[in-house]
Amino acid sequence: MNANREHLKIVGLNARFTHSCLALFYVRNELARYCPEMAAEICQFTINDNYYEMVVRLTEGSPRYVFFSAAIWNSILIERLTRDLRTCLPRCRVVIG
Repeated sequence: MNANREHLKIVGLNARFTHSCLALFYVRNELARYCPEMAAEICQFTINDNYYEMVVRLTEGSPRYVFFSAAIWNSILIERLTRDLRTCLPRCRVVIG
C-alpha cells in the first residue's frame, strides 16, 4: 500500500468458500471514486477459516479502518474479531454494517 494513503480493510465473512460478498467490491469502487486518498483492501474469509490467520491478515499493515459486512451467520465471529482488533490495533476504527 502507498504510504501516503490511509489504509483500510473491507471484510466479508462468508458462510462458504463458494460465496462472495458483492458489497465489498461496490464499497471498494465507491471509495476509489470518491475518496482516492484511501487505499482499500478486500479481505474475504469463511466463518470456518482459522481464526488466528484472520486476525493476522486483518492486522497486517496496521490499517486505520476495518469495515465488516455483517449478517446473522457471522455476528458472533465479528464480535470476537472486533475485541481482538481493539487490542492489537487500538487506534483502528471498526465499522460494522
